[in-house]
Amino acid sequence: MTGPYGHLTVSGYGALMSAQPAESSAPASNRPAKNLDAISHVLDSDDVDADVRQRFQSAFATAWAAARDGLTVQPLLDLVEVWHPDAVLWSDPESVRVLRYGIPPESRGNALRAVAELRAKHGPSPAFDKLESLAARW
Repeated sequence: MTGPYGHLTVSGYGALMSAQPAESSAPASNRPAKNLDAISHVLDSDDVDADVRQRFQSAFATAWAAARDGLTVQPLLDLVEVWHPDAVLWSDPESVRVLRYGIPPESRGNALRAVAELRAKHGPSPAFDKLESLAARW
């Protein structure tokens, strides 16, 4: 049934099999899940700037009231879509350092391109606007 190179014939079909080394599982990411609980956990923490935390809490209260009054979860789903990129940004220590202290000298040349790539990948976000203004300083 099998030949020296792992050739296997099953019901008249030939296939070549090879043994591949087992891949190690990807390292656990510190990115928050795209759900309200994970986003709230990140954006309500003391690690986040007070103005961002306040804007999120205000947006959450507004979305919660709209969901309750409209008997729909859509405002909460919209809140997740809007705030997930910010939660991802604030969960990354390097991104937080850049937000607070600016772009390191060795990275300034690529900063605007990196912000454009983030915006293309995650969509618009006030955090990306802040990053772009920091990058434009240099």
